[in-house]
Amino acid sequence: MMKQQTKSFFILTALLAAGILLIYSASHLLLLRGFIAIEDKEIKQNVKRIQEALTDDLHKLDLLTFDWAVWDDTSKFIQDQNEDYIKANLYDESLVRIKVDLIVYINPSGKIVYKKAYDFRNHKPQPFPDDFAKHLTPQSTLVNHPDVNHSILSIVLLNDVPLLFSSRPIVTSDQKGPIRGTLIAGRYLNAAEINQLAEIIHLPFTLHRLDKDKD
Repeated sequence: MMKQQTKSFFILTALLAAGILLIYSASHLLLLRGFIAIEDKEIKQNVKRIQEALTDDLHKLDLLTFDWAVWDDTSKFIQDQNEDYIKANLYDESLVRIKVDLIVYINPSGKIVYKKAYDFRNHKPQPFPDDFAKHLTPQSTLVNHPDVNHSILSIVLLNDVPLLFSSRPIVTSDQKGPIRGTLIAGRYLNAAEINQLAEIIHLPFTLHRLDKDKD
């Protein structure tokens, strides 16, 4: 009888242990799935915050470009390239104040009549990027605006550094046509710009080229 009770005890203990192990395994799996779901949700939320920060940065750059493109003085300059406009608006510290790394003026025929590149963060001149200039042909959509309210906001990769840029049609201060040309302003999305955006959204991040993974 004692042996039978002992045997039953061990069987009951084994079943109980198996049940506990099964419950633990199921709970662990549920918790693991829960953590993965939470992590996945946080990643998506963080990516969305970064996208929104970049979009906001582009829109601020576009507002600046609009402010300069819709201006009687700019409309006059694109026609006569007068030195007074350059001296009053396109000196080095002016680009530092508006926080742009390059600015380009293109006439209606698609010819660049003025361009300037300046590292506004480090306060020093820099060469105008040829790989951006090659996109500014008379046939390019970047310099052909269908109407006075048209704008182009985009990012282009120049020597492995992204450039945020805005292209706007040059018109008079009252936004009247005809379109007199195109104004493009750009800002590099370099490490300093990324750090500034990270501070704004309180989320450190880096950019990585997906096509580099293929190398």
